[in-house]
Amino acid sequence: MDKNPLPELGPADDVLIASMGVMTRGSPAMFARRRRILHEARRLMVEAGVEGMAMRELAIRSGVSSRTLYNAFGSKEALIAAAVRQYYDKFLRALSDDRDVYTFDWVLSGIVATNLRNQQLRDYLSVLVGQYFATSADDAIRVELRRIAAGFIVPWLEVAEARRQLRRGTDIAQSVSHIASLQYAMNQEWLAGYIPDDAFVPTVLRGVLTYLAGFVRGVALEPIEALLLDLNGPSKQVTGIIAVEAARIRAILDSASGLWPADRTAIARDQTEPGT
Repeated sequence: MDKNPLPELGPADDVLIASMGVMTRGSPAMFARRRRILHEARRLMVEAGVEGMAMRELAIRSGVSSRTLYNAFGSKEALIAAAVRQYYDKFLRALSDDRDVYTFDWVLSGIVATNLRNQQLRDYLSVLVGQYFATSADDAIRVELRRIAAGFIVPWLEVAEARRQLRRGTDIAQSVSHIASLQYAMNQEWLAGYIPDDAFVPTVLRGVLTYLAGFVRGVALEPIEALLLDLNGPSKQVTGIIAVEAARIRAILDSASGLWPADRTAIARDQTEPGT
C-alpha cells in the first residue's frame, strides 16, 4: 500500500497542473503560464470575490488572452475550482511528505494544519466560506471545497472500514461531506468574531473529533476519546500538536516558491505566535 496517495507535486507542480482542464501536454512555458493564471485567480478571488471575479481582468493580470483562459480551463467555475485545488493539494503534499496518510496521526495533522493555515489567510478563507454556503455556488467549486476541508480523512476512514472499526451503516462520503460543512460553519463563526483567535483551532478540532467519535469504534476510537478528554481538561497534548504543526507550516512556507496565496493583512504573527 502506497502510504501517500496524494497527487505528486514536483518543484513546478507540473503533474497536478496537467491534470486540470484540458491540458494533456505542454512546454515549460505553458506550465509556467498556468501557474501564473491560478496564482492570479486566487489573488483576484480575495479582492473581488468569486461573483465579482472578471475573466477579462484575470487575463490582463496573467498576461494572456481571455481565449487562452477558456481554452485552458473551459469555464470560470472550472478555473476557480482548479485554483483552490492547486493550492491545497500543494500544501497537503508538502505537509504529508514522508508521512503515512492512512493513520489517525495524519488526520489529526491535517485538521490542525489546514485550519492554522486558513487562520493565516483570513481574506482567502472568507471567500471560500462564502462560496461554500452560497446557494448559487457551482457544483465543481463545492466539490473542491468539500474535498480540501475533509478529503484527507478518507484514507484513514477506508482503513477503519476494512478493519470493521466504523459503526454499521456509516457512509464515508456522506460523513466526510458533513465534516467539511461542520468545519466551514466554525470557520464562519471565527470570521464573524464569535470564536477567539486562540480558541479557533481547538474549537474546530473538538467539533470534528466529536463528530468522528459518533461513528468510529474500537481501536480507531481510542485516540479520539483521549484527545477529547485533553481538550476538555489541561489541553497539554493538543497545545503540543498545534505547536508542532505551526512549526511544520513555517518550514513549508520558508521553502515555498512564492506562489502561496498571501493575505492582505499578512502575517507577521505566524513567525511570532505559532500556537494561534
